[in-house]
Amino acid sequence: MRLKRAIKSAAYAPLSALGAFRASRALAGGRTVILCYHRVVDGPLDAYQPGMVVSRALFRRHLEWLGRRFRFLTLEEFARGFLTDEVPAAPCAIVTFDDGWLDNYEVAFPILREMGIPATIFLPTDYIGTGLVYWQSRVERAMRAVYERRHILARAYPEEGQPARAAFVQELLIRETPLALMIDRAVLETKVLPRGEFDEVCAFLERIGDVDGDGPREIVNWDEVRAMAADGIRFGSHSASHRIMTTLSAAENQAEASGSMRVMERELGEAPTCFAYPNGDADDVVAREVRRAGYLCAVTVDTGFANRATDLFGLPRFSMHEGGAFSGAALDFLLSGLAS
Repeated sequence: MRLKRAIKSAAYAPLSALGAFRASRALAGGRTVILCYHRVVDGPLDAYQPGMVVSRALFRRHLEWLGRRFRFLTLEEFARGFLTDEVPAAPCAIVTFDDGWLDNYEVAFPILREMGIPATIFLPTDYIGTGLVYWQSRVERAMRAVYERRHILARAYPEEGQPARAAFVQELLIRETPLALMIDRAVLETKVLPRGEFDEVCAFLERIGDVDGDGPREIVNWDEVRAMAADGIRFGSHSASHRIMTTLSAAENQAEASGSMRVMERELGEAPTCFAYPNGDADDVVAREVRRAGYLCAVTVDTGFANRATDLFGLPRFSMHEGGAFSGAALDFLLSGLAS
């Protein structure tokens, strides 16, 4: 990993210094970039899904680099300007976060506040202040426990009672897979499951990992949301349950979009205007129901620039994580449009 980064850095740095990536961005019509973060953490990164996390130090460097090249907007400002044809001519950057992780409040928010940078955080309302354990927290905690017991489990794997959709675990143990990649595989395998199958697989992981209790809270509560809102952070909906909306009926999609809006209006005193599709997955039916619920715009995780040709209910974002944007030059390349 370090060698690959060193090679990439050696390639990116001179091209970035010469303005090659900036020129590519301009040619692609990339005046506005929407960034998608999830987690900003202290400490070792290998205990998290790799594509979901940046360190505190790198997050600050990202914002410093962006601040020298872009004007920061909120997503709502961009969407309203899009509708009135008043989007600023200068290159703009929009910072967003998905899921409402507690580190958004504890780590990212103080940096954003110090630097005076706006951001939008998308909340899955079923998990905010309800005591429910966020689905990904449950998976990650179970897989960390499985990893800690990997040598025992490799010798005596409890196949009895294993759900069919949990077969990947034994494969990971046999391959002696690193923790971060074990977590990544488990999240990818479980996030697409119907709720009943998801609970069955998680219960199995927790049993073989000898997990006891729910663990510490990892998602923000409403008091923390209100504290950030008082300092200018904006909030959007990430649905209610974070189920993949392309697997749901039109009526279920409407319930996810309008139900989460009602909860946020009750807790924050105003309805959210922006929506983030769980996992970035949307089709015509999903987008229609989100629009009908009264939102102004919605974002995906498709890579690309936001411009006049973009559908407001299919806004692309650049996914931010430690491995993909590990330096200013790497971030410049990522936002050039060449990486996609």
